[in-house]
Amino acid sequence: MRHGNYPTTDLNMVIDFTKQDREWLRYLLDRRLAPTLARVFGIPMKNIRASDMFVVRYDAGQRIKLDSHTDDSDISVNILLNEDFTDGGTTFWNRVEDQPYAHVQPTQPGTLLSHSARINHEGAAISSGTRIILVGFLSVDRIDPFS
Repeated sequence: MRHGNYPTTDLNMVIDFTKQDREWLRYLLDRRLAPTLARVFGIPMKNIRASDMFVVRYDAGQRIKLDSHTDDSDISVNILLNEDFTDGGTTFWNRVEDQPYAHVQPTQPGTLLSHSARINHEGAAISSGTRIILVGFLSVDRIDPFS
């Protein structure tokens, strides 16, 4: 019930993973994700902060999708962790026209999707299997606290 308005079947990185798992993930994210986001969004790596990270599971016949929403952060990322499912992906919505304008459907594990958290989007329904993604809500420091 961590995300009451848009509940997901998820594992929280802080609560549900060991310290060693978190250190390994931090190492990977610092080496691979932070430089990519810094380049794509034009922000210094030192200004990117993870405010929430969790693993989401979509199961055919149970929790198959996540309704349209925005995230409570600056940047949202998700990384596909498996390939044993059909359909799914992320659909982006035009709020004014109330219709979708883009759909991204990664199929290869390790594929990163990042976007402004304020863009209206949804987890598209899977039709079979289980889709597992690592989701991160990231904040961007707008002021250097040391200057």
